[in-house]
Amino acid sequence: MKIIGGMSMPHSISILSDDFVATATYRRSHNAIDCVVARRTPIIPLLARYRWIPIPRVLRLLIFLFSSSPILMGFLVGYQVVDRIVSGPTPTLPPIPFEQRFLICAFIQSHFIPLLAAILLFIKMFIGSWHAAEHMAISAYERLTSTEFADIASQDRVHPKCGGRLMAPLLIASFLVFCFGPINHLLLSQLVLIECILWIDHFVGFDKIPIFRTLSTLLQRYATTSPAGDVEILTAQTAVRALIAAHNTRDAQDAISPAP
Repeated sequence: MKIIGGMSMPHSISILSDDFVATATYRRSHNAIDCVVARRTPIIPLLARYRWIPIPRVLRLLIFLFSSSPILMGFLVGYQVVDRIVSGPTPTLPPIPFEQRFLICAFIQSHFIPLLAAILLFIKMFIGSWHAAEHMAISAYERLTSTEFADIASQDRVHPKCGGRLMAPLLIASFLVFCFGPINHLLLSQLVLIECILWIDHFVGFDKIPIFRTLSTLLQRYATTSPAGDVEILTAQTAVRALIAAHNTRDAQDAISPAP
């Protein structure tokens, strides 16, 4: 079994493989941990086994988000739909000098930074410890092939493959697109640049590029994770073990009834 990622919310941790997603939830009122394992959408195993299928990596990422969290995907799609309705058709704009575009982008970024800081503060306060436990459980399985509590607790809460490693490249890409991209096709230009970023991460890995690795480490250490407690570690442990059990059950069934 290969773990390909995870997602955390307050009191909830999901661990994903190509075929299944296991979501463990801590019920404070009952002081108990519930866990649900579900098969991911049929197209996910197909894309995992046949990675040569010519599908843009942006689309692969959207499929991953949808299969991991339909609520998150619904929010993203809903935001885009509302934004299109409110803004209406994109007008044809005259060329804007670089200096003006740079100042406009700097103005937008200056207003976006407080919002980003507020989001990161929320994550740090309410999701950070669960996010840390998710990383620790995945690291214990990948490095030690273990799901024991002590082994999970011994792991670092910073994981090199955390999705946060893409934050700095995406912010830089947005800035470059607005400053240098065609003013009437900013969305298309941004999608193309995001596709390029995902391919760079696929072939090189931003976790292997020193400056982006350092930024990702700092982001996780000080913004998106907090020290995990026993409850968080037990919740992550439950999710990993349920995922392993689902794969073992599937493999046993396949061995008894092999496909024709």
